[in-house]
Amino acid sequence: MTVGARSGDGWGAFVIKLSDSLVRNDAALLRLPSVEAQLLAWMQLVETHLVSRCLTLRRGGFRLYVRRSTWSLPGMGEAAITLDLANVFLTPALRGRGWFQCLLGLVDATNPWDATLVEAVHNPRLAQFLRSSGFHRFGTYNYYQPSRRWRERHGPGLVIERA
Repeated sequence: MTVGARSGDGWGAFVIKLSDSLVRNDAALLRLPSVEAQLLAWMQLVETHLVSRCLTLRRGGFRLYVRRSTWSLPGMGEAAITLDLANVFLTPALRGRGWFQCLLGLVDATNPWDATLVEAVHNPRLAQFLRSSGFHRFGTYNYYQPSRRWRERHGPGLVIERA
């Protein structure tokens, strides 16, 4: 089965040999050459139940936990389907070079669901960056942003009414 995405950013198609085993399919996905390629393939395959609903992607000093969830998000309804990102780790040599910002741009362009949720943000610098990038605080340490797909269907503005 061919998975991946084609875009002007140079992403090509990747071939993953799939089986009836989630464990084997997850392992095949994790052999893709980058976290970005793994993420694109995972987003395509997770709805088919051929890979795990939550998975830690890793390659070359980057690690990222992903999950497909359903949340009740202010301004988006009670059953918003989300791409959850958590436990982002970069080796010290890779930090501060804009990788996460670029990843969020890729996610915004390709997320097939309603929103992106960044979970358990305890880093004040990251929290400020997410707010300045259009994410909305949700709970104590979570931030979400409607996906490009959702914004195109519902308009760019998100109205959040506070009680």
